[in-house]
Amino acid sequence: MSFIETITGIQKNTFGLDIGYQSIKAIQLKKSGNYFKLIAGGTLPSPPNPFANGRILQQKELATVIKKAKKDFRISANAAISALPESTVFTKIIRVPKMTLEEMENTVPLEVASFIPFEPSQTYIDFQITNQYDNSYEVLVIAAPKTLVDDLVATCNLAGIELLCLETKPIANSRALIKPGSQEAIMILDIGARSSSMTVCEDVVIKFTATLSLGGKNLQEVILDITNSSSKTKSQETKKAVTSILDNIADKVLDGIKYYQGHKGNKTISKILVVGGGAKMPGLTRYLTDKIKIKTELGNPWQMILNPPQDTSILQATTAIGLAMRQI
Repeated sequence: MSFIETITGIQKNTFGLDIGYQSIKAIQLKKSGNYFKLIAGGTLPSPPNPFANGRILQQKELATVIKKAKKDFRISANAAISALPESTVFTKIIRVPKMTLEEMENTVPLEVASFIPFEPSQTYIDFQITNQYDNSYEVLVIAAPKTLVDDLVATCNLAGIELLCLETKPIANSRALIKPGSQEAIMILDIGARSSSMTVCEDVVIKFTATLSLGGKNLQEVILDITNSSSKTKSQETKKAVTSILDNIADKVLDGIKYYQGHKGNKTISKILVVGGGAKMPGLTRYLTDKIKIKTELGNPWQMILNPPQDTSILQATTAIGLAMRQI
């Protein structure tokens, strides 16, 4: 299963399918010059806990929701490009000596075997050269459990959909948010329901990526616990809890920036784009701007779409839009 390389052969009518812990997003686009037109799309709630322990435990239920999304949103394409949740995927950038592609196909799995969190024999591994130096390559490596990938393929088959390929959310997000030819180093912060990711791109090439084990769901749960408590100082406790989570996010982002700059000669990150369901957290971008001292704003995944919907505040559609752009 390819996570990176573009599918070759017959070009098919495709749509982007982003399956999250809380919602399923489906987007179908059509190329129009250097831009795109929105053909169809929308979002539906996911079945409870669609992913657990590296498996899809309720394939029939998930397939039913995917079929409903395709029907309700009038998506005509029968082939999909999808992505796995960041919490289930291992992504790392490594440096290897220059060698042939055939040699690299044998070398890269051995290089990452010692630090991927999965049993190598039970893992799909894919890679892409992101930069080259005099005597070495910089390589983006992606690994995912075979059980989860195979379950997703089977689920799409149950839904009557051909899954052409999988890629990671950071790759799809960068495609939707960063215009080709950009000379800036930009960080994308994708705050999902149960996990988040931060990715630094130069042009549209990923130079650093990391997964954070916190998401918008953490904030919701903390606020709900305080709201349901008998405390007389609920507003103060809520404010402290929210500030604590925002501080945690900011600290992780700062750590990521320091790591990236330490490996890239202190190259400056020009701005941070925030997307995902958690991006709607009140005051988030202003707080991160003040805390990190880098301009932080909401990402606009509709910037390349000629006919965006009236409600363009659906920031969680970023991955689905990027996936839909891939095959066109």
